Amino acid sequence: MSRKTLFTILGLIFLIGAFFLYFNSSPATQKISDDGLIVAFGDSLTYGYGSSKDNDYVSLLSEMIDRPIVNLGVNGDTTADALKRIDSVTILKPELVIVFLGGNDLLRRVDIDTTFSNLDEIVSKIRGTGAEVVLVAVPGSILGDPYEDKFKEIAKKYDATYVPQFLSRLVINRELMSDSIHPNDEGYKIVAEKIFKAVKEYI
Repeated sequence: MSRKTLFTILGLIFLIGAFFLYFNSSPATQKISDDGLIVAFGDSLTYGYGSSKDNDYVSLLSEMIDRPIVNLGVNGDTTADALKRIDSVTILKPELVIVFLGGNDLLRRVDIDTTFSNLDEIVSKIRGTGAEVVLVAVPGSILGDPYEDKFKEIAKKYDATYVPQFLSRLVINRELMSDSIHPNDEGYKIVAEKIFKAVKEYI
């Protein structure tokens, strides 16, 4: 086989490989418009319980991306509570929604199937408006996490950006916590940094 023929064959193999890689790769993250509304939807962790003024994760994240974020966090919300007020999100017609829920379901021992049925419906309704979703996971247990796979399933089902749970690493560090559940200012900085990595892909 001549060198010319060999290079021709190698070139064809490269082009075929590139073709399949292109058409089978995950789609690029959909950028939101410059004035597209961003909403943070969740419970006390989104509201910022335990932080001082403007040191909740939403305010810190807003500074990081230099864009306003509407904070729709409500203390004590379960996924069922959040589902009841989902219209408060969709009516705003956001282009990106950060969904950060599930912790209160665990604390109140809500059945796991109920929790993720509610969460599935929440994400479905948001995606139904055309908005992008960043889904932030919460720990379902200290030893073995029954929530992890279910968060991943919902993220995959609705093509949402998945943020693996990181709260268990904060909880064990008293210097980062205002109480046994909620971060302090330093803890919320870490929360903002973790979520920033996902949100910046849409900006």
